[in-house]
Amino acid sequence: MPELAIVDEETWDAVQSRLASKPHTRLHQNRRPKRLFSGLIKCGVCGGNLTIAYRQRYGCASARQKGTCTNNRTMPAIEIEDRVLGGLQGKLMEPELVQTFVDEYHAELKRLQKDARRRHTAHVKEKANLEQKIARLVDAIAEGTASDLGAVGNKLRELEGRLSDLAVFNDEEPKKIEWHPNAPQLYKEKIANLSEALHAEPMVRDEASAALRNLVDRIVAYPAEKRGQFELELYGQLAAAINLAMHDNDGGGRGIRTLETVARLHAFQACAFSHSATPPHWCTG
Repeated sequence: MPELAIVDEETWDAVQSRLASKPHTRLHQNRRPKRLFSGLIKCGVCGGNLTIAYRQRYGCASARQKGTCTNNRTMPAIEIEDRVLGGLQGKLMEPELVQTFVDEYHAELKRLQKDARRRHTAHVKEKANLEQKIARLVDAIAEGTASDLGAVGNKLRELEGRLSDLAVFNDEEPKKIEWHPNAPQLYKEKIANLSEALHAEPMVRDEASAALRNLVDRIVAYPAEKRGQFELELYGQLAAAINLAMHDNDGGGRGIRTLETVARLHAFQACAFSHSATPPHWCTG
């Protein structure tokens, strides 16, 4: 219907022609990071982003572009990536970190289970009360004792609407996670496989990169005494690491689906992630 058109036909055709002339690119290709940890590396001095400065070396963007930061160190991107991968593989699932996480998870789980039971009790009570009110209104209409049928009908619809709302509430208690005793080893093996997949065909590489990035909250780079090096602190997402470890190779979960919604807990930090090749020591952040 031409009279309802927002733009005229000539403009519409011109826009469609321009869109058709552009190459079609997949969404994941548009958003794929240039480097494995692009956007996740922060300057420990000013808090700004580290970006590629030159020759595939990371440097503080504020120091280089604005001169507002004193962190003038740069470091090869591949060295940062290798050290972070080493930290993810060797330190993120250390027993003391996992135990701290699981303890916090269970404390949060108990709180959520208590809240779920409280909501369920309140909803059951409200549902019974609504059903009684609806029954009385229906009886009044049936017996002809209602003085204002219009008002009664409106009230009846209001009560039935609230009853329908209660039906969609999920009062189910969160389930306790099933912890696989061999999870740390499974996790390390999967990190190794993901690291190897970074050298595979583009689609596989993109999926591996996304999985690895999901394990990282942020990487903080401080200027080291030695030129061309950073002191790095790695903040990892232990919830994502446990999720990775507790999933079968075919993608099936082991009762851990509630982990992401229940355990939005603290990130875990590599406190002494020095410029050496030695994997970092991890502690809770």
